Amino acid sequence: MAAAPPILKLPKQIKDDNRDIADIWAEALKNYKGIVGFDLKPRTPNVQGLIELGSEEVHNFHKFRHNESKTDRLRSHLSKSMSLLEKGSEQLIEAATPAFPPAAAIGTAITWMLTACRQVSADYDVVDVFFEDLNSFLQRIVILETRMPRHKAYQNCLMDVFSSFLSMCGFATQYIKAGRFKKWVANLVSGEENDLGDARKQMDTKLDRLRDATNFAILGNTEEMKTMNQELLVNQQSHVEILQRNETMLQELLDERKSIRSDIAKLLKAVEAKHGATALAEELGPSRSISAFRFRCFLPTVTDDVAEYQVLKETIVDGTCTWIFSEPAWESWSTSRLKLLIITGDPGTGKSHIAATVYDHLSQNAATQRRGDGDERVCATHFYFREQHPDLSQFKSAVITTLNQVADQDDTICEQMLAVCRDENVVVYRDQWQSMSEKLLEPVFAANAKNRLIMVLDGIDELSVDERQAFEDFVQRITKVKLRISVVVTSRPDTLGPYMGVNPLGIKVTIASQKADLRAFVQTRLNMGTATKAFGAYIKKKISEKIENTAPSMLYAEHMLRRFEALGREGAVLRYMEQPLPPDVFGLYDAMLSECQRRTVPSCHKQVATLLRWLLFSRRPLTLDEVVSLLRFASDDGTFSLEDIPEFVSKFLRIGDPGKTSEVKADNILERLSDNDSENDNHEPVFDDGALVVKFRERSMRSYFHETRTAAGGSSSEAQRRIFLAVAAMTHSSTEISTRLLTYATRYLMSHWMEIQLDEHSAEEQAEVMEALAVVLSNHHGFSALLQRAGVDYTVMFADNVLQNMTAWASLSASDSEDTGTIVLSIGAEKWWREVAGDSRKGLFELAKGHFRALYEISDDENLVELYNLARDALVHVSEWERCSSCKPSKNSTSVSKGEVSEDDADEARDALGLAGLFGELFSDIPMNLNTYRVCGRLLHLYQHFDAAYATLQAGLACDTGSDAVTKFQISFFLAQVEQELEMLAEASSTIKICLESNPGDTKAVPSKLKRAVFVTRAEIEARLGNWEASAASYQQAREAYPSMPTSVHILDQELASHLQNGSNYAGLINAIKQWTPIERLTWLCNEYNNFATGKHPRHALFQESAARTHEQAYLVSAYHEAIQYLDAFDASAPLQYNLATAYMSVLNDLDSARRMLDEVLDSTSTNSGYLLTNANPQLLLHLTTKLQASVLLELFTQSRDPTIKADLFSAVKGLSTRPLANSMPMSSTTMGLSQGITLARMSLKMCSTLEFQRLLQSVIDDGLKVLSDSVGQNDAWGLSYAAIALWHLSNVVPAVQYPDIATKLRRAARVLFSCTFSKLDPAVGLFPSDTDPAVLAQLEQYYADFKALNPPEEEGDLSAFPVSCDGTVCNSSEKERRMWFGGRSLYLCTTCEDVILCDVCYAALRKDASGEKTFEGRRFCAKGHQHVKGPIEGWRGVRSGVVTIEGEEGVSVKEVLEKILGQWVPEAWGQFWEG
Repeated sequence: MAAAPPILKLPKQIKDDNRDIADIWAEALKNYKGIVGFDLKPRTPNVQGLIELGSEEVHNFHKFRHNESKTDRLRSHLSKSMSLLEKGSEQLIEAATPAFPPAAAIGTAITWMLTACRQVSADYDVVDVFFEDLNSFLQRIVILETRMPRHKAYQNCLMDVFSSFLSMCGFATQYIKAGRFKKWVANLVSGEENDLGDARKQMDTKLDRLRDATNFAILGNTEEMKTMNQELLVNQQSHVEILQRNETMLQELLDERKSIRSDIAKLLKAVEAKHGATALAEELGPSRSISAFRFRCFLPTVTDDVAEYQVLKETIVDGTCTWIFSEPAWESWSTSRLKLLIITGDPGTGKSHIAATVYDHLSQNAATQRRGDGDERVCATHFYFREQHPDLSQFKSAVITTLNQVADQDDTICEQMLAVCRDENVVVYRDQWQSMSEKLLEPVFAANAKNRLIMVLDGIDELSVDERQAFEDFVQRITKVKLRISVVVTSRPDTLGPYMGVNPLGIKVTIASQKADLRAFVQTRLNMGTATKAFGAYIKKKISEKIENTAPSMLYAEHMLRRFEALGREGAVLRYMEQPLPPDVFGLYDAMLSECQRRTVPSCHKQVATLLRWLLFSRRPLTLDEVVSLLRFASDDGTFSLEDIPEFVSKFLRIGDPGKTSEVKADNILERLSDNDSENDNHEPVFDDGALVVKFRERSMRSYFHETRTAAGGSSSEAQRRIFLAVAAMTHSSTEISTRLLTYATRYLMSHWMEIQLDEHSAEEQAEVMEALAVVLSNHHGFSALLQRAGVDYTVMFADNVLQNMTAWASLSASDSEDTGTIVLSIGAEKWWREVAGDSRKGLFELAKGHFRALYEISDDENLVELYNLARDALVHVSEWERCSSCKPSKNSTSVSKGEVSEDDADEARDALGLAGLFGELFSDIPMNLNTYRVCGRLLHLYQHFDAAYATLQAGLACDTGSDAVTKFQISFFLAQVEQELEMLAEASSTIKICLESNPGDTKAVPSKLKRAVFVTRAEIEARLGNWEASAASYQQAREAYPSMPTSVHILDQELASHLQNGSNYAGLINAIKQWTPIERLTWLCNEYNNFATGKHPRHALFQESAARTHEQAYLVSAYHEAIQYLDAFDASAPLQYNLATAYMSVLNDLDSARRMLDEVLDSTSTNSGYLLTNANPQLLLHLTTKLQASVLLELFTQSRDPTIKADLFSAVKGLSTRPLANSMPMSSTTMGLSQGITLARMSLKMCSTLEFQRLLQSVIDDGLKVLSDSVGQNDAWGLSYAAIALWHLSNVVPAVQYPDIATKLRRAARVLFSCTFSKLDPAVGLFPSDTDPAVLAQLEQYYADFKALNPPEEEGDLSAFPVSCDGTVCNSSEKERRMWFGGRSLYLCTTCEDVILCDVCYAALRKDASGEKTFEGRRFCAKGHQHVKGPIEGWRGVRSGVVTIEGEEGVSVKEVLEKILGQWVPEAWGQFWEG
């Protein structure tokens, strides 16, 4: 008889649980809907479908879709989760079969979560943490489920757990959609108190409840429970380890932005990248064509070019300023089309509003004319000059803005200007208004053109004298060449001078002509004010009449209305109007200033006067931080702020420009931030307004204070004197002063002093100035250090006129004046001025001494040369050492004698550097010690006086003064470097060994940077001795010695070179790269990127070649992705994405991946400024990417047998020129578009578009040969190559059997053209346009002189110095060197690959490889079946004076060759192509 089943005793906590399992699950699904907002319904019929759906979502993740290892890991996570869900819910399926079972429901919820992750591009690591956490819980559930009794109460416990986990998935989905996924996962780790934390705790509680119940059920089976607990313990420990491991990772993710910025900062320092500020790319709006957008990208950015107009439109009263169009002068100007109309008016008359109204009127008329049927195309532009704005104060900016607005308004004109930009015969200097006007503006608005331009320029009086002269030159140019350009300007009276040949019309703005405007203005403002709009009709009428009868200008009316608004009560306004009103704006300012003085605490009056003085006479605009620091210094109150003088600030000052306030900037920034960013980051710094400029509220206020000198201390000289005394005191003040203000004080100390007029001050005031100057220049308080930090130029700060003025002031101390009295100075100041009286340059002696003292005390080399240059500049200003003024550091060694040098020779070398005083009596009070020898020896070494450096450093080691072990360590290191330069390699090796073994007592005292330098020097010495392995090991030690700072690219290059020299050890090279830090790899890949205009970057080629030879393709791809991820944060990854595409193509032969990567580049946009870090030229990158993508698409086209795919590829090539990257910048030059034409031509022939084939190929031939007849020679080689390739392809389609002769002629012509690659085709044509910048031409002339020094062979004719190198990977390094003539060797131009030229060795290896013989390993540099044009042709003797010479043939001019090709052979070939 079977034993009765044991009676199950239920634990107390679940004994009374009578819920139905189906109800529990239904409630869970309802709760999920409440969280995410939609019902959870099946997305696939089974679990396997869920796995496939989730895998697809994972694969589509943009951030890591190209990283198969990551996607595989997530697929594994997803599959494991589904499996665990099925195992853990088996009892639930048996107990009840709901319509949507738990495993499927939770699996579906997970796929919804993945969909949300993809949509917001969640970080891979965060998704990975979620799955690890999920699977740990599921494993725990499975462990419990296998031991859980099959009883309803237990199943309810299990269902509760699954219900909780479904809620967690719902919260996850919501957080992801809100951009807070990192926050959610962080809560998993930290357990913060919120809805997520509560849900997590509920799930933990229910899981603990299930565990306790299961433990109770199996209590009788101790062994079973022990095993289960052991498994649970292991699982829990594993889970804890996962969370602990990922807690750090998550924190890094949360700090990712800061970390990357820090790394990039280090990188920028390492590569010494100095990029100017780049403007954000403008989005292509609906009213701006692609052509206009491209043209804008060609020109420099003008900040705030439309901001002033927008402000004016917001403040203008509708219907005002239109009286201008009724003026007789306007009628005359508009009908006679005279060149210039000048609208003048006193300050505050509303000239800027009139300018905006005039522009609106002209713009509407111009738009109407453009839409009409007339031939004339009119454009109207506007620009507003502002004196304190860096861009709006330059006439160049007005020309740029005019060009941009013309391009926006008329596509036809825009295309004409773009054609000039593409013309390789024309150079447009975008930093010169004359060049932009002459090359871009004048051709489209010439006297015979049908286009007309009207320019509105506001505020000419705000330009400096030089900029105003530029405007006058522009107007005279318009008249001289009779351009169809008219100009309307606004200005204050008497600002503009006479114009030669120009008869301007003028309109004077007066209050009489503005009566109607004034009335409308007053009524509008009264109804806008908070207080005045509540006034009765009678009061408003009285106000209007009063202002209309008394206001001399619109600005006066504006201020009066502000005052009435401030009064706020009708009675107060009436009483105010009964009093006499100020006569003009300046009178209003008097009243405002008096009111400020009454309402400002008397103790603050001094600060207000100080601020006024500085705003009027400072050498540059002051920022808010500087103003606050200045006021705190002046008041000796560290808490003083502008809030302490609110009346003055509100009435007279403006902080920042419209659109530049911290609030506006903060709003713009915060709009772009995700929820996650705003939760976790502190964004208060974006509200910091310390960098905003402080200026007068109105320009008239500046004129008012200048003219009245109110609160400015009297005369301008007195104001300058007080400012000088303040900046002099700042240089030695114990009060905390902002760095920028202290730098200002240092740089402009002498400038303010020079503005002090001697005869305007009393003896006491003069003595105060002289005392202050003597204290500063005597260097009692370390002014020399401030000069060093400020980076001053002695020749500017202490120019001859400054020294002469010092002499004039010095004469005061030696005489008594009846007018001023006796000058009384302190003893030290009196002594200093007596020395200046004898020779003013002696006054700089203590500064020079301070610089040399700092030089000899410097502990590292970082600022050594900079400090030395400053010290030498100071020295040449000291008359006793005038001989040093001609001393320029020599770049040539005095001698190279293996270290054998006399002390006299060493002294001579020191004299050459101005260091003789080190060993003589110049600075006898500067102690002679080890560091002095170190500095002197190092400088001699840096300036290549190696023998003298050797003697000095040897003397230093023998010096008994001091026992600084670290300094001796440095001297030994420098000595080893000098010995290396002197070819004393054995001695250098011994010295560096002793240096490393000396081990100073405190090893921490040796800077890590110095340790690295020592190891690098040892590596260099070992390399020169041929000890390659030891050299490589030393380079590794050098990197490890300074782990916190990326190793410089120069050192990294040397390290790799040691592996290459060691028998081409590619495996060692790759291993070395693997050991680098990510930032070092990024530095190495980005450095000098823009130096290679052909896109053939040696570092990338070496990296790819090494990976190919060592089968490290996977690492190659991962390294590129790692670097790209860093640059993605700055939208600067496009250059490296291009290089990764080349790796996919040449190393992995993965055309699909190459295409995808190039698509990402082409789908990006650019500001047309160099990319960050690489400084890659966007136009060049576009050219290279387009060419490479055309090659990839052509290769895919060739391989495909599917006509649909071929049609898609054909369309893709056609669309390359309209991709986002191409649309975000100007079109490239003619030669840059030839490669796309060849590819399209070849494809069109296959697609049966033979007419298109002829059109495209003929276009390439025409354009390629056309550049040979232009006025520059820089593009001849490109034109020759493309024309040769096109002729070769044409020869392939001519029926060779019927017409072998013409095919042979075409191929011969192609070879002749390619043979001309190195030749100068026309001796009368220069390489570059005649108007090329002189500095550039000088560099080119030097380049050509260096080329001539190479003794080029005469048998190859006139050479152009065009360089070519082999693109293969088989030949040795000598073949890789740039070749500038054939030299008896051949070159092979591939007719399919882009810009691939091979030498004899690589071409032979390629041919053998094509025949099946494996001859080389490494990158693919060409493909089997490709045809090549061989050069030079047999008997080639070059081009001589424009004549092609081939041995055994009569010479033919280049012109005749081109005419025969275009006029005879090509037409004959097309005729034979179409025949039959």
